[in-house]
Amino acid sequence: MRPLMPALLLTSLLQRCTGLEPSRTLMHYAAFATAPRLALPPPRRQPPGCARRRITTASAHAHTTETTPEEGASVSLAEHVWRPKAEAHKRRVLELLEEGFAPADHVPRRYEEQTKKDGFRKLNEKHAVFNFLHEYYNVRGAKGTRRMGRWSSGLPYVTLEGATAADVEAGTLNRLGCEVHAGGVTYDARRHFARAEPAAATPFLWYHSLLSATTSNKPILHCYNLHEWAMQYWPDGAPPLAAVPGGHDAAAVSQETINKVVEEKGIRCTHVDALRFFAPAAGGPLNRHGASLQREQQIELEQPGCVHAHMDLLKISLRLSPWLPAELLADSLELALDARRLDVAASPYDATGFGLAPVLIETDEGRREFKVKQIELMKRAAPLRASLLGSYECFLRHAFGADRLVRASPEPERYATARPGGLPWRRSLIEQEQRA
Repeated sequence: MRPLMPALLLTSLLQRCTGLEPSRTLMHYAAFATAPRLALPPPRRQPPGCARRRITTASAHAHTTETTPEEGASVSLAEHVWRPKAEAHKRRVLELLEEGFAPADHVPRRYEEQTKKDGFRKLNEKHAVFNFLHEYYNVRGAKGTRRMGRWSSGLPYVTLEGATAADVEAGTLNRLGCEVHAGGVTYDARRHFARAEPAAATPFLWYHSLLSATTSNKPILHCYNLHEWAMQYWPDGAPPLAAVPGGHDAAAVSQETINKVVEEKGIRCTHVDALRFFAPAAGGPLNRHGASLQREQQIELEQPGCVHAHMDLLKISLRLSPWLPAELLADSLELALDARRLDVAASPYDATGFGLAPVLIETDEGRREFKVKQIELMKRAAPLRASLLGSYECFLRHAFGADRLVRASPEPERYATARPGGLPWRRSLIEQEQRA
């Protein structure tokens, strides 16, 4: 049986797509989840038609969500509207990443010319702040950083006048979903996914459910970043520790202090992915939410106070690109970097070499400081999460329509079970042994 919890979160979305009452929408969805072969009645449709708008003023914003898939509204953006936005977006991403780029002399010869043109290069994998982009979100090489610098309007159907294949090859525009023609470059989400099976909507439905649930869940403001301490928890008789995360010179506090803080305060980590990085001994009764977590529990546990949930907004933005406004992706990147800085500053590692003053969460004063900064990040993340949720709803309506959304399953992404000493922790240990 497919999980029904995400179905509850998708009721409003399916109602807008099908035109059915909320209770009837959920009934149809539940019926499909328990009996996949059940024939569903067709959704109500709007009269066919195709409206076209041309935006020629630079102040116009291209992100609209009012149209439905059946209406097929299209927008053309004049070149003097979209190109300055694209250039501004690339400059902003370069500025955000500048500190984390690998040294220029590390650029392979075959990429030197492209790097000189646009400034993008791979990240420094040993940088205490920026290494998470490589390790968590698979931002690899100059191709990965350049991807974040590519501009998109956020419209499900848009033609960029004056755009050419050169804009795509040079990294100005997104390659995914682009259609180059004499009039410019068109992005049409409905046409791009026209032949896709309903299962293609699964990851998008999952992230929609996660965004909605996180917004509704109660924030937890007393975790104090102890997931980082749990990674280095090593009581007597425990298995060997994994390596100190890349970019950190060493622990800034003693092993005795780390053990004491973890044991006295306990761990209240709600982030499923963080648990798999815990040292094996940090599971069991030390974590208030259990020694192992299922991916489905992320819907119940993910909450708006979590520092790593803020960082994951970047992953969720990258998943939707190029079907979201590029400015929203840049906002997610900026928030993720600031959240990561607090994450590292409140860890037991020495990151002063990267300009981060430690937040001493082992003290009362340090915990108060962490909580203040945690609340600041939460307030910044709230409107960003709401905008992302709107972008996902707009995309799902236009790309898949009512029929396929009702038949799709919002099942969770891979790695169903997380537990201390999991794969990431073991991989870190292997890497440590290889360096020895």
